[in-house]
Amino acid sequence: MIGRVDFFDSLRFSHRRRPTQTSEPLGFVDMSETNGISLWLTPSGHESWQLNEIIETLAKENEGCLSFEAHVTLMSDDQLPKWSVHEIASKVSDSISKYREYFFSSRNIIKEDLILTLEAVQSGDQFYQCVLAPIEPNQSLTRLNNCLRELFVRNEEERSNLKPYFPHLSLVYGDLTQEQKDGLVTKAQELLDRQKIKGFETIWVSIIQTTGPSNKWKRLCAINLHNGEISWPR
Repeated sequence: MIGRVDFFDSLRFSHRRRPTQTSEPLGFVDMSETNGISLWLTPSGHESWQLNEIIETLAKENEGCLSFEAHVTLMSDDQLPKWSVHEIASKVSDSISKYREYFFSSRNIIKEDLILTLEAVQSGDQFYQCVLAPIEPNQSLTRLNNCLRELFVRNEEERSNLKPYFPHLSLVYGDLTQEQKDGLVTKAQELLDRQKIKGFETIWVSIIQTTGPSNKWKRLCAINLHNGEISWPR
């Protein structure tokens, strides 16, 4: 029988396996925190440390750029209500149940792990989308985002006013010139190609405190996409 899968055990294990470690995994904070909370999908397997190292390498290319953990945002801190972490985690767990029910009821095949495929690296016009790789359109990912929006933004009019979902893997945060961005786009694509990273699988939705600089962000808990089970730090 396969034992219980715990996010924080797998996080510690994955970091022990890294051939080098240039930054610490996200830490943990007070569970009563209600401000600046975002929902992320983070890579599973070896792509996790490979992408984190690429992001850290790119951050060192320009002064003022900070590193951060590789992730695809599901909902940002300006979209979530100011609830306790426990309330948000419970709602995410409910969303995952609805997400899975949709695929089973419609006879669509849903894989245990959510597979995200990266498109070509490009530059953006926002600080948090300075250099990024869009995620290839994905029915599973879109449905998961819709389930979360429906649960957290109950008012239909307010929900319709949310920005269209643009799933992407940010690779550089910063206020840079277009020339700097172009250079980083080329380098980022080269690093991804060298590591043969075309995308990644994920089985966790992480609740992250995203206040302050990105290298100080904290993980609060994680919810399993297989069964909605909530994993708390021990």
